[in-house]
Amino acid sequence: MMKKLTTAVVPLLIVSILLSFAGCLKYTGNILEVTKPGTEFPAFTTVQTPAETTLPYVDPAATTLPGVDAATTNPAEPVATTAPAPSGADPSTWTVQQIVDYVNNSVNQTRAYTGNLNVHHTETIEAVLTKAPGGALVQSIANPIIEGAIKPTDETLTFANGQAVDTEGDTVPILLPKKAAFSLNANGVASATARAEGTDTVIEIALVREVGTLDTPPQYNSTAIGYMNAGMVDLSAVTLTACDITYSGSTMKLRINQSGYVVTVDYYVPFVVEAAGKAMFISAEVTCEGSDSESWVLNW
Repeated sequence: MMKKLTTAVVPLLIVSILLSFAGCLKYTGNILEVTKPGTEFPAFTTVQTPAETTLPYVDPAATTLPGVDAATTNPAEPVATTAPAPSGADPSTWTVQQIVDYVNNSVNQTRAYTGNLNVHHTETIEAVLTKAPGGALVQSIANPIIEGAIKPTDETLTFANGQAVDTEGDTVPILLPKKAAFSLNANGVASATARAEGTDTVIEIALVREVGTLDTPPQYNSTAIGYMNAGMVDLSAVTLTACDITYSGSTMKLRINQSGYVVTVDYYVPFVVEAAGKAMFISAEVTCEGSDSESWVLNW
């Protein structure tokens, strides 16, 4: 999710810088400095990211998940593990910490599943340039470019050994985030509710407002959902000098079955990107606002 968001939005923000200084750039274009990935952009170091093949720790009982015949694409629902629900028959009585513990167990248990599994994934990103040198003229040029570049995702992934390759050619795990082991911290939760629907448990969580920068990813969003990494983007002639990304209240809605496995999860990530860039002696600042809506349906 966040790689797509980054590669689509951040370069287009800087395109608006180039458009707004087109008159100057056409004379200096041949001598602009080229930004090389991994040099000008500092790497994120505050979140340790395990290799994609490393599965997060789960209760030992969860490692005896049922095997699935290789020819089976839609395995039967796994049997219940020994991961107990919080005390209290009614989920609506659970505390925030109990909800957080239950979600951590369920998501990590689901991410650790190694049998074949079909997952339907959709994603829609909306972004609008709200501030740029040149004002409305630049916005009128840049916004159609942004809209045309960010295409909706609608794909069905077949997971084996907990991983699949998406339509962008990236290896992805069952459920987010991609760059780190899943971890939901009660300190990063603004609100949380749980309720029973038949034999399922439906949980809704809102995360606290956070700001990520070029040097520091958002502490709680990064391990619960993911984050935009501007350092992954090659902006060619433009050097990104600052990039503050405000996550103003990401939400997660999960449906978890009686066996403790995630059945559906919906993410909504509203964001504001404030970026500054330069090309030689030319610099400018731009602001983009938008949201990322994503849904995963696991066909057990």
